[in-house]
Amino acid sequence: MLTVAQAADRVGRSPDTIRRWIRARRLRARTTGRRYMIDEADLLAVTQEHPSVGLPAEGEHSESSEPRPDWARVIRDAREERSTHLLEALRTQHCETSTPRPGVSE
Repeated sequence: MLTVAQAADRVGRSPDTIRRWIRARRLRARTTGRRYMIDEADLLAVTQEHPSVGLPAEGEHSESSEPRPDWARVIRDAREERSTHLLEALRTQHCETSTPRPGVSE
């Protein structure tokens, strides 16, 4: 029997993914108190149902032999950049609008 964390490590997924599979009844689990316990055979059955598949060799390059972009990285980087800009804007706005409170020295 495996805990959620052990099952996640075993199949290379996050514990949240394992919990989603359990809630969706895709993965059987028993509860012990407030913990899920997962049988190794059940975990193996679920991971063999839909194995993770990478790109085929011919899918790594476009017809012009240019490497295809790593879209997941592009999206992640754009989100991080947008978050950074948003935080900077909020800090700037906070500094411009904050006024010292009476009786409070800085």
